[in-house]
Amino acid sequence: MVSPVLSAELRRQARPGTLRARAYFVRGEVTKVTILSGPRVYREPVVAGMKQYTCKGNLTFTADQTFVFTFPPTPKLPGSSAE
Repeated sequence: MVSPVLSAELRRQARPGTLRARAYFVRGEVTKVTILSGPRVYREPVVAGMKQYTCKGNLTFTADQTFVFTFPPTPKLPGSSAE
């Protein structure tokens, strides 16, 4: 499986979200990816990652996948005030 690659800007934004997508496989290769739901900001990385999926065999099928984007809490810097 290929994980979505997030740009530095997306990682800085650190917005959690859940995205659902469907990959269409023909002869073991992804021919199309449809976003079913989720934040627009994650759509391009998910589509790019899913287009790299392959499977062995002469198979034609669809596969749904859910991507959950979570980020660790941002550490507070020493001396910063709590709000």
